[in-house]
Amino acid sequence: MIRDIIIQDTREKDGKKDNVLDYLRVCDCEVYRQKLDFGDYMFGEWKDGVLVPCGNVSVDLKLGLVEVAINLTKGYVAFRNECIRAKEAGKLLVILIQEQIDTVQQMNAWTSKHTQMTGDKLYKIMCGLSKKYGVMWRFCAPLLTGEKMLDLMMRYDDLSVLTASGQRN
Repeated sequence: MIRDIIIQDTREKDGKKDNVLDYLRVCDCEVYRQKLDFGDYMFGEWKDGVLVPCGNVSVDLKLGLVEVAINLTKGYVAFRNECIRAKEAGKLLVILIQEQIDTVQQMNAWTSKHTQMTGDKLYKIMCGLSKKYGVMWRFCAPLLTGEKMLDLMMRYDDLSVLTASGQRN
């Protein structure tokens, strides 16, 4: 199924993720701004003249691990509630972090100048949220964010990619 309509959450700040919007335009995706219950981007479709989210994946973009650290400390309750809403709706919430992290060792070695969070603590919290709410965490270089986001949305749109153990391929 071809998905060419993307809904961008209205709480996404203008200008912060222009690289993503530029990529979606190059791919001939129509992007509409509308409030989403969870995540920043979902596929959309028109039903009886109303734009509604569709598909099984919502992607929440993070500008880096500092933003994730803030979300998982000061903003933990709101972030957890977003994870709960996605799980209750039967959707996969993918957190796509614009940071060049390739291994668990790199993640554990990460430190922040802006928060008290360390990489190993952050990793443990992320693993807990994955186990409890099915959240998927992915990393990418900032210039590849749009491409990676669209790839994840298309790849996991069909949730039959889940294995018998409940793990995603």
